[in-house]
Amino acid sequence: MASTQSSLPEDLLGAMDMKWPKNRTINLVFHGHSIPSGYQKTPDVRTFESHPQLVFQGLKNKHPFAVMNCIVTAIGGEDSIAGAARFEKDVLCHQPDVIFIDYALNDRRRPLDEVEAAWKSMIQQAKQRKIPVVLITPT
Repeated sequence: MASTQSSLPEDLLGAMDMKWPKNRTINLVFHGHSIPSGYQKTPDVRTFESHPQLVFQGLKNKHPFAVMNCIVTAIGGEDSIAGAARFEKDVLCHQPDVIFIDYALNDRRRPLDEVEAAWKSMIQQAKQRKIPVVLITPT
């Protein structure tokens, strides 16, 4: 949890500590493959044991005044090329305050140049909107 906390910009962390009526809703969007969805040992889907939920719970414990949404746009079996194709429609539409991207496992079977282009595309779209991105790699 400490590494996620330190990956977030200071202004976002400050917004998480604002009390009502000055606080606002913060959207955490987790984009990726089956792991963020909660798949552990197929076919079980353990949503509440997934890293999006664990990050969400950890941030809520540390920032009890925060109003946050944990939005998961992950699709099992998907790679970053398919994820990049739906990034604007399925991720940016949620007006995220931070985006977590996790495709590293499924990208192993795709050509490196296509994977690199897909990741860059998602990162650039987020950066154009000044949305911080946290990249997640396999454990």
